[in-house]
Amino acid sequence: MQRLFKNYTNTNVAEYLRSFRLERARFLLKFSDEKVSVIAKKCGFANNETFIRLFSKFYGSSPLVYRQNIRGKIPKKELLYEEIELPEIKLAVTHKPQNIEFLKSKQSGGDILVLLENGDINSKIYAAYSKDGSLSSYVELSGGTWAKIDIKGMNLPIEDILDKACEIFYDPNLYKFKAPQIYFSLTDDKNMDFIYFKI
Repeated sequence: MQRLFKNYTNTNVAEYLRSFRLERARFLLKFSDEKVSVIAKKCGFANNETFIRLFSKFYGSSPLVYRQNIRGKIPKKELLYEEIELPEIKLAVTHKPQNIEFLKSKQSGGDILVLLENGDINSKIYAAYSKDGSLSSYVELSGGTWAKIDIKGMNLPIEDILDKACEIFYDPNLYKFKAPQIYFSLTDDKNMDFIYFKI
């Protein structure tokens, strides 16, 4: 089981969970007003001191200092987007870019989608519309209203656009402190035109 997990995610279970929980905490520190101790508990850390030590080691500063430094750095530029309705979809997924060809073979049409865990451009899950219902690795994207954000029209680094989108659309109470659903299409020309954000 460990070998399969490592093949799928490129890391072991303990490292993946620690990294995932720290990324979720980083996201919540950035976009919610909850106390550090509450965020630690919501992200699966039973001991606040352990959370602060791991966060400091991973990000180079304590959670409180990180929050103070990151606030106010989100660009003030307007976000260019339109609201669209999308159906719920089931996607076959992988964490490894080298498995994209396998996803394409299981695909029922459309582009490869890149899901961004915790709104982080460096934490990607590759996904395809699945024509094979027997695949065990899949995620569902919620149907409903999504923001289709124009990347090219913004003329900002992708990280700044994601931060601005999270500042506008992320509501911790609505998401119940889970990360938002964000994705873009991986096209043949490797250019990102739009990011989609569940609102």
